[in-house]
Amino acid sequence: MQFFILIICKVSKNHKILYESLSILLTYYKQHKNPMKLIINIINALFFFLILNQSYMIAQIDTKLDSLIKVNQNYLFEDTVKINLQIEIADLSMRSNPEKSIQTINEAIRISNKINQPLFQAQAYRIKGKYFMNQRNFSESINCFSKALNIFEKIGLKEKVANQNAFLGYLWSQNGDIRKGIDYYKAGMEIYKLLGMHGDQANCLGWMAQNFAAISDTSTALKLFTQAIDINKKVNNTQGLINNYNDLSIMYNVTGAYIKAIAYSQNALKLCELNKDETSMANTLLNIGAIYYYIHDINKFNEYSKRALELFKKLDDSYNIAKTSINIGSAYKELKDYQQAYNYHIQAQEILEKFNDKNTLAKCYGNLGEILREQKKIIESIRFHNKALNLYDAENDKPQIATTLYNLIILYQNAPDDILKQIGLNRITLSDTAKSLALKALTLSNESLDPFLKWRILKELSSIYEHEGDYK
Repeated sequence: MQFFILIICKVSKNHKILYESLSILLTYYKQHKNPMKLIINIINALFFFLILNQSYMIAQIDTKLDSLIKVNQNYLFEDTVKINLQIEIADLSMRSNPEKSIQTINEAIRISNKINQPLFQAQAYRIKGKYFMNQRNFSESINCFSKALNIFEKIGLKEKVANQNAFLGYLWSQNGDIRKGIDYYKAGMEIYKLLGMHGDQANCLGWMAQNFAAISDTSTALKLFTQAIDINKKVNNTQGLINNYNDLSIMYNVTGAYIKAIAYSQNALKLCELNKDETSMANTLLNIGAIYYYIHDINKFNEYSKRALELFKKLDDSYNIAKTSINIGSAYKELKDYQQAYNYHIQAQEILEKFNDKNTLAKCYGNLGEILREQKKIIESIRFHNKALNLYDAENDKPQIATTLYNLIILYQNAPDDILKQIGLNRITLSDTAKSLALKALTLSNESLDPFLKWRILKELSSIYEHEGDYK
């Protein structure tokens, strides 16, 4: 029986959801010795495999996703075949059609709950967690991966438990709780070590090292990076080594050891080229660009960032296209090439408005406001600063709210009379508006503990009161 399942798993590797389902079923069989339930699920899985093969023959012009959607629409039974179809559709449509993805995965969760299939329910929660992770909604993603983790723990699938712990380590770190991220990485690392999965063990060590570096514990970070590199070399884990070298480069860049930082990034880049890994290559190019930015070589920064951007476009990685475009646009802003700066930010804005990352979108709006101010397009600049302000308000980001209010004060104070008229102000009403914004910004700057910002706001307030004749 086990030999038979392994043969099917090998054949099914082209269909990753089926392959994973069969692998889980084999592990479950080994642990619980329930052959009858296993056979029924294998038959369903094989039926799913046949449906997939048939779906690719529907029409040559159809994509894999289109074919799966058609099959799913025509398949009326609510069973594991249906769930597998929906999981694969949700996974494939995650970037191209997020609304379709979340609708489909919710239906998969409903069916797996209805027919009491916890394994498939856990898989569905993983895909839902991945969906929210791509949307940068880390709290919802944590919720989904935690549900998957609980199911895998109850069933006793140790490798899956380790995988979910590793994912949760990343998600908690992205959500701002670095210590909690370390705890989850450590839990995953210990299970991988027990299972003899040394490549994954090294990955967790590297991620833990990242987190220690983020809280400025560089000695612990370096110790963990060294352990990870030793393991990755022993098991020939090239991807792990790429990650380790890049992470060390980032750490040395932040601490000002730029020669070491460039050396580690160049080592990573060579491995990326040997491995033909375009995603890692793009991230490595960004790292090298960042080092040149720190040493104020903006042209070199742009050179490496543009190479990364081209790779992200080739990979259809929308979120990284947007973030890289903002970085390149900001560099052009420093070079006072405002038209190029504007063009790159507009590209980023169009992408980011589809995501849930309010802080990055607000940064994009704020940058556009500053660029348009330099281009003397005051009304448009005010509009973008107000859009940024609304997003920062929603996130309760007090330092950024105060900074944006200050930028608006400067715009209002320096706007010509015809512009003030267009926005419903005049020289008399302007003073009250500017004063109101300045007082609000001052309160927020006190809370954000930014003395330079506070000084700038006080200077503007002083100017407003002096203009009113209130010298006291």
